Amino acid sequence: MEPLYDSNVDLVGWIEPGWHIWDTNMDWVAYISGGHAWSSRSGSWRCPVHETTCLDRSGQVVAWSPVNAPAVQERAAFVAAGSGQPFH
Repeated sequence: MEPLYDSNVDLVGWIEPGWHIWDTNMDWVAYISGGHAWSSRSGSWRCPVHETTCLDRSGQVVAWSPVNAPAVQERAAFVAAGSGQPFH
């Protein structure tokens, strides 16, 4: 299990790459299937997931893990954009 951080480098959850995502309370919030996260409550689509990086609908990074951190240029762009959290 790996940590997930937002654009402010605040811990927003945990990811088991290719399998599951938990919030900071360790509540299971999403499962990963076919490169996408799906809500554990409703089964609805939440976001694309590339390894340990969660993206918004336009492909911008919203949560990332140092294990597979996005490129420096991508990180600078999402810090400037201040994207929200995709899981709630």
